[in-house]
Amino acid sequence: MKARVFGAGSIGNHLTYALRALSWDIEVVDIDPLALQRMQSSIYPSRYGNWDSSIKLLTEPSREHVDLTIIGTPPDTHLQVLESCLKDFPPSVYLVEKPFLSPLETSIGHVQSLLSATESRVFVGYNHSFSPAFKHFLDLLITDLDIQSVRSQWLESWDGIFAAHPWLSGPQDSYLGFSRRGGGALSEHSHGLHLLLCCMDALNANDWHLESFNASMSTCGMYDERCDLLIQDSLLPTSFFYSTDVLSKEASKSIEAFTHDSSLACIFGAENGKYDKVTLACNGNIKEYYYQRTRTLDFHHEISAFTTAISSNDFSPLDHVSWMKGLDITTIATHLPNL
Repeated sequence: MKARVFGAGSIGNHLTYALRALSWDIEVVDIDPLALQRMQSSIYPSRYGNWDSSIKLLTEPSREHVDLTIIGTPPDTHLQVLESCLKDFPPSVYLVEKPFLSPLETSIGHVQSLLSATESRVFVGYNHSFSPAFKHFLDLLITDLDIQSVRSQWLESWDGIFAAHPWLSGPQDSYLGFSRRGGGALSEHSHGLHLLLCCMDALNANDWHLESFNASMSTCGMYDERCDLLIQDSLLPTSFFYSTDVLSKEASKSIEAFTHDSSLACIFGAENGKYDKVTLACNGNIKEYYYQRTRTLDFHHEISAFTTAISSNDFSPLDHVSWMKGLDITTIATHLPNL
């Protein structure tokens, strides 16, 4: 199988390596020759040991058929790249990195019309939802119908992002420092919000409305550095909470569910990042389940799922990362205060 990856930055390198581990043929496309050079000479070999000479580096896409197109460019270019591909190439499968779009209301109706009319299949890269630990968490969640609240948090300083992107001196040098371009805490760390929406689906609480959201946030210049959401409605028996920031020096990424006498949690990067962990506590008894994780495995689980779906032509296991889910998060972001 063959893939085309738009974007030679950090995410493009991660996904290219995951594809090559599964023997995909790959072309990486970036309009910036310096980005392609940096991928070949610096990012890829420093992360994975050596450059893979089978990877084709191009400043414009070939006309060859591909089975999967990945869009890993900045979020405020996603729609432009996607539209161009849908116009110029036959129907295909697309994986657009999160966040799906920059939060502009004018884009929402347009992309709904565009993608409702296409034969292509479009998904969004929320790779943490493919974690075996999160899948286990969901299985346990739906066995208990007495869930009173679900809390998700994605708290992490983005110092790590800039350590992985040494060519950036700070958020002002890219989309990251501009919420309206798809940066800031809520959009950049929207993995946690996506996981919360997955839980809402599992609990049949997916008939939410924007009026159900209460939000508070703090900003720094042109981006939100912290955001808290409460999703509560008289029609929803469960309350849903989400907190995210780009400030916390000690990362805390988790989702928890509570009943009157038990709690269930999925913790990402537990034990100094070595594991994703599921814990079930009930009446003083605690069960713990550990799943090995690395940054490479985060993407391996995702690309393995896409490889299987494309090979079998069964895309139902990817429903939770459909473009509609990505658009839900964009829609929420457009309605937050101060953005």
